[in-house]
Amino acid sequence: ATAGDPSTSWSLAQPLLRMVAVTIAWSLTLMVSTYAMFANRCLGYNQQKLSLIFSTGAAATVTTQLFLFPVLVSFWGPNITCFLGIIFVAIGLSGFSLCWHQPGHMLFYLLT
Repeated sequence: ATAGDPSTSWSLAQPLLRMVAVTIAWSLTLMVSTYAMFANRCLGYNQQKLSLIFSTGAAATVTTQLFLFPVLVSFWGPNITCFLGIIFVAIGLSGFSLCWHQPGHMLFYLLT
């Protein structure tokens, strides 16, 4: 493959995509574990409320993947949809860590 060959740039696409997927997955894993550790102390959430929040987040994730994601991919394509997903995760993680007042806190959590 030569320097101008398009296959050269596409050969990096798969490893970069995997790196982004691992980074996003790890950030969400850390978000949930950190949220579970500090929600009681910082927000006063008990185990029942924390379980409700996690169940609501899981339901929102499944609903998004089943119904919203296919529509977005068909409308914008996979690249733009992936880009927007990464941006929304960043906004959600930043927002719910900075905004502790309801309903903003929960909306940022669900955005993530």
